Amino acid sequence: MENGHVEYKKKYGETFEKYAGKSAMVYLLEDGRRLTLTYAQFHQAILQIKGLLDSAALSDFDRIAVLSPLTPFAAVVNVALPYLGYTAVPLDISLPAEEITGEIRRQIVEMKRGWEK
Repeated sequence: MENGHVEYKKKYGETFEKYAGKSAMVYLLEDGRRLTLTYAQFHQAILQIKGLLDSAALSDFDRIAVLSPLTPFAAVVNVALPYLGYTAVPLDISLPAEEITGEIRRQIVEMKRGWEK
């Protein structure tokens, strides 16, 4: 990762390879079924997310708002972002638009305070 983000593959690649066949995440679906993601599958998902984010103009440790219903994919995104050096900010889709906007604004203010330190 040329832009200074955590060197994901170098830092975590061996761990994911070591546990490739083991369960990394288990998601319980509403109908009682379990969706299991192995470390190898989780690693591939992280690489796909990284590919999507690499084209964006992001800086080290940016916060990324995730506005999605609670789905297996949203769970993977929220867990994957810190591995890539970002902070996930999950937003509740049941909130009115004004509250979501307010939360984003609060996060921006908090981020600016961090820059001033």
